[in-house]
Amino acid sequence: MKYLIILYLFVFFIMPHAVCGQHLLGLPLVNNYNKTVYRGGSRTWDMKQDSRGIMYFGNSEGLITFNGRYWKSYALPNHTIIRSLWIDDHDRIYVGGQGDFGYFEPSEQGGLTYTSLKALIPEAYRNFADIWNTLSFGQSVFFRATNVIFELKGQKITVHPADAEWYFMGKVGDSLFAQDKKNGLLVYRKQALVSHARRATLCGYENIGHDTTGQGSYRGVHFK
Repeated sequence: MKYLIILYLFVFFIMPHAVCGQHLLGLPLVNNYNKTVYRGGSRTWDMKQDSRGIMYFGNSEGLITFNGRYWKSYALPNHTIIRSLWIDDHDRIYVGGQGDFGYFEPSEQGGLTYTSLKALIPEAYRNFADIWNTLSFGQSVFFRATNVIFELKGQKITVHPADAEWYFMGKVGDSLFAQDKKNGLLVYRKQALVSHARRATLCGYENIGHDTTGQGSYRGVHFK
């Protein structure tokens, strides 16, 4: 009985004071938003921020934006998932969806309007699924599907078909890398993806480590 009384006093009198006495000064403020607030799907695949501080999210329901106060959503014409995002120096938002890719930019009526780039693709390569990575390199923007990497430069799209299957694409420093299932790690040189000369020292595994966020690494070399 004595021990029960001591436990009662500890739980109801001593512990609340110890918890309330914790110093919260300096801890980051974290706000959690569920899908009823941002009005999107349950999965977000990519996120980027533009020069004005506006956040963009590639979501299972399309593109979602947040300016710190208001949420807005924009669906692709085919109403599919946006897997990847890239924002250029002029705040144009390039997006990779399913069977389509293009860009959003401000419209005269306010909000964002979407422009598909699929019509620029050579007809033989217009059958593709998800665009898992989108990024810029030099004067080009690259979009990676599993069977082909598309390179947009100006108003022209060049295709880089996979010998087997593209696993990954990312930048390290001033270089662009891609991984093919058959040929391993390739590097972008002179408008082509070619074998990396230092492959033996850069990697030791057959497959790159990667996850659904689109990031990965080769023995400490981090891609993004």
